[in-house]
Amino acid sequence: MRSAVRGLELPHGERTDISFNATLDRQSPLVAEGYLQPTVEGADTDINVSVANLDMTQLSPYTEKFIAYPVSTGMLSSDVGVKLRGKFIAVNNVFDIYQFEVGNKVDNPDAPNIPIGLGLALLRDSSGNIRLDIPVEGDLLIHSSSWVK
Repeated sequence: MRSAVRGLELPHGERTDISFNATLDRQSPLVAEGYLQPTVEGADTDINVSVANLDMTQLSPYTEKFIAYPVSTGMLSSDVGVKLRGKFIAVNNVFDIYQFEVGNKVDNPDAPNIPIGLGLALLRDSSGNIRLDIPVEGDLLIHSSSWVK
């Protein structure tokens, strides 16, 4: 799937609604909905993006590179909501991972030697599923003194 948006202009104060629907890998719905509204203070934006039942085995090239284990089974559903009010951002990230298993360790000297099995065991609930709920919020105002000189 390829998508592109070009030449989108948002005059200050005018709201633009967004609605995007697609299917990933012929089975996983991807939905993005919300609005963008530039303001004098920054922006008033509210966007939600969700994907359901994404086959995680297609992530194996990345997991082999970064943790030295391929994904043998697993499905991912996620909901991400982004709210921007002026210069303040709040992001709600919820990831549900079902039937996630990794295969045998592959030879990758660049991957860190970390206890993947233990980490997965600690994250799993009594049904063997993983739910990660990771809210992030903060002020987008950048102070020049905080940057490395």
